[in-house]
Amino acid sequence: HRLEEEIELHRAMGCRLLVCPWLDDARRATPDCYERVGDILARALPTVLAAGMSLAYHNHDFEFTDVRDPDGLRRVLTRAPGVGAQ
Repeated sequence: HRLEEEIELHRAMGCRLLVCPWLDDARRATPDCYERVGDILARALPTVLAAGMSLAYHNHDFEFTDVRDPDGLRRVLTRAPGVGAQ
């Protein structure tokens, strides 16, 4: 499973913060894209916390400037309590 691989890689590097770094255009193509990403992060969070690590979402300008949805960051984080923002 990819999450476990990322946890092990980060552990080997001594990094305790896993970050979702980007949403490509294809992931942002649906109206519920930010909720879907928040749900994915919320499902991953218990595993990350159990590994003694933290999880964050790295925002970009499109979460604030997309005319279709200028409130994307809030929508991600509302669906994923406990996930940080970077």
